Amino acid sequence: MIPSTHSKFVRHPLLVVLTFFLGHACSVSPPGGVAAASAVVMPLTKLARGERLYRDGLRADGTPIAAIVAGDIRVQGTQFTCVSCHQKSGMGSSESWLVAPPITPQMLFAPLTQGPHRRPAYTHETLGRAIVEGIDPAGQELEAPMPRYDLSADDLDDLLLYLATLSAEASPGVTPEEIHFATVVAGEVDATPMLEVLDLFVDEKNRNTRNETGRARRGPFHRSNVNESYRRWVLHTWKLGGSPDTWTEQLEEFYERQPVFALLSGITAGQWDSVQSFCEERKLPCLLPNVDLPPEGVSEYTLYYSRGLRLEAARIAEAAGEGARPKIFQVFRKGTPGGMAAQALQTELARRELPPAVGIEIPARRPTSHGDLGDIDLGPLMEAPEPSLVVLWGSPADLTLLANQGIRETGAGIIVSSTLLDGSLSDLPPALVGRARIAHPFRVPVDYARAARRVELWLQHRGIETGTDVGAAHRRVQLQTHFACMLVGDAFMHIKYDDYFRDYVLECIDHMSVIANFCASHPSLSFGPGQRFLSKGCYLLEPDELAAGPKSVGERWRVP
Repeated sequence: MIPSTHSKFVRHPLLVVLTFFLGHACSVSPPGGVAAASAVVMPLTKLARGERLYRDGLRADGTPIAAIVAGDIRVQGTQFTCVSCHQKSGMGSSESWLVAPPITPQMLFAPLTQGPHRRPAYTHETLGRAIVEGIDPAGQELEAPMPRYDLSADDLDDLLLYLATLSAEASPGVTPEEIHFATVVAGEVDATPMLEVLDLFVDEKNRNTRNETGRARRGPFHRSNVNESYRRWVLHTWKLGGSPDTWTEQLEEFYERQPVFALLSGITAGQWDSVQSFCEERKLPCLLPNVDLPPEGVSEYTLYYSRGLRLEAARIAEAAGEGARPKIFQVFRKGTPGGMAAQALQTELARRELPPAVGIEIPARRPTSHGDLGDIDLGPLMEAPEPSLVVLWGSPADLTLLANQGIRETGAGIIVSSTLLDGSLSDLPPALVGRARIAHPFRVPVDYARAARRVELWLQHRGIETGTDVGAAHRRVQLQTHFACMLVGDAFMHIKYDDYFRDYVLECIDHMSVIANFCASHPSLSFGPGQRFLSKGCYLLEPDELAAGPKSVGERWRVP
């Protein structure tokens, strides 16, 4: 369903009473910015019950509530949850002719004076009647798809109290004039390509829309909902240094100094776990960071391009389980992204009940000018039985050294990681060209160049060096950062008046599938509620397919 929009907030006396009650019935979270009042946190026993009813259709004891839809069809609340139509934000949605209206307190407790379904403001009693009997304050019957829930008086009281918290105040990081973003630079990493694009995009957006505030004052009334939603973008850079164990504390300090509405892009050469955990705790959207190894587990508030190296590992494990199951070896450096990818492959093999891979560890990094890999023992590989498969989790320099040590002469099949080549198949060492298959979660090179052309022209015309001259890693970060900016900018076009709610923006993004064609780095993006990895598939390209177009190798793209 597509997120709904609604008319301008109207403060109602009953909303003031509910806010007063909530403020005295619960503790208060840390401050959230100039215009964003502190979010209220109900005692767990009360808020959790109402939230569980709204999101899961379950009572406190875990049993599902019952409901009737379309007049006489009995269903369980788990089949028709409130959140599935009205969304986490309470801002509603639409599907074809069916509209699930916003149910935020600003809307419920204000009269509807326009449109076909005019009604007085809801009260506690009339809202309970609407939920249980399907009758609004004007005595009109609600649409048939709206369930009539069988709720006890206590269940109904819990649910009504939770509804009063839905998008009740603007999210932190928003003022009447500005909206604040931050981008995170985690650890020792070259953030230049990301920061150049972010600074340029934010500057152009502010200059191109600087007249919106004037239009809001002088424009026609029927455009005020759009013009009044304009906010100037302010970007902050949060640089995290030292041990990753201290990153959460550093993030808290940055946030307390200046709350932000969302994290925009971001970059790391290592782990992102601390940032994701911080965002989950703060319910802070983190939108498309440049991360090749996202944390395991489910995230509500961090949106990634793909599972990165974990996706490659899953695709390789899937291929290993097809046909004659080979003995698997993997070569990696411990403590590097390649080492973490090797762990991910072991997990994926175990999940498919396949034998674990034999690990061959490259010693601690040493200058590649030495021309060797230290004391690594490739003997087991050179004597590998048939059939066998060796996965090389290495950088271009490591792959060159392995090839020079004769690994291409082994009878085993070879797979290399495209992510560790920064998505550039041209960086594959010549000794492995025609010999190695590529796990590749990006657009194929021909398609990549075509899709990147528009963004690169935009950058070149603004004096930023780009294209193949800047290197594969630099180029990919530029392209991914630009798409993240485009996505957020387009999502904000759905915002009307002061509806700056974090959950609502994420819901808007969940339905922005049209913009997928503008992503230069990844193909086949898919959007949807709760989906936090936009690109879910990965190529496993044969040696002779590196120069092929996307139509020629379509069957190599799989979602493992």
